[in-house]
Amino acid sequence: MNRKITMVFGMLAAVGLVSVSVAWLQRSEAIAQGPNARAPGLRTGKTYLLSSQTGWLRAVVMEEPRDGWVRVRAPGDQGREVPQWINLAQVLRIMEEAAGETETGDVRGKVSIDGVAVQKGKVTFYPEVGDPVEADIKNGSYSATDVPAGTVRVTIQGDGVPPKYGDKERTPLRLRVRKGESTLDLTLAK
Repeated sequence: MNRKITMVFGMLAAVGLVSVSVAWLQRSEAIAQGPNARAPGLRTGKTYLLSSQTGWLRAVVMEEPRDGWVRVRAPGDQGREVPQWINLAQVLRIMEEAAGETETGDVRGKVSIDGVAVQKGKVTFYPEVGDPVEADIKNGSYSATDVPAGTVRVTIQGDGVPPKYGDKERTPLRLRVRKGESTLDLTLAK
């Protein structure tokens, strides 16, 4: 075992990374042994801002931290929010997002199935955190206010709408709501 460690440090020294590795190890040990070793206070369903050397990340905690890692839902490579594991040893600061600071957007648009407008029904937006927001469909259009910004699941219920769109767990509809006003047309297929 010692031979492997020596060989790894020898290879790191060859590329000049020993000091960086030792500093990282010391920092990791300090966090693991510090008063916040389990990162108490990170609660499932809450939104946090996590700071690292590469910047800030807004994330919703999906599972309690364990073994120095926490599972969150945060923006991925293509901007869509996806589940990811965060190494708490790499996090410099954690701040809980206050309930009053959640950004919201007003969303409006048209709802159609195979090009035919849905005349009457309901659109429901399910944010990752918080209560769902409903909007009535009237004459093929809807308008929802104060929808929490971020990725939301969307269900649609109405005349001729296939059942999968009305089920929160089965709906394939995911939208990214932005702060302010936006138009998002919902075009469905049977």
